[in-house]
Amino acid sequence: MKNSISTFAFLFFLPCSLIGQSEGTAVDPVETRELIRQWVAAERLVSEEKAAWQVEQKRMQSIWNQMERPLV
Repeated sequence: MKNSISTFAFLFFLPCSLIGQSEGTAVDPVETRELIRQWVAAERLVSEEKAAWQVEQKRMQSIWNQMERPLV
C-alpha cells in the first residue's frame, strides 16, 4: 500500500503543478500536501473498514453454517 500511496502522490502532484503553471498561478504546496494527506487518511480508513468487514463476513458465515446443521 505504501508504494501505491507514493505513486498516487506523485501522479496527483504533477498534474496539479502543470495546471497551476498553465493558468499562470502557482500551486500551493501546503494545500497539495494537505489534500494528499486527506486522501491517504481516507484510503487507510477504507482499507481498515474492508478488513473489518471481511472478518465480520467470516463470523457471520460461521454462524450461518452452524445454523444450517441439523439438530441432533
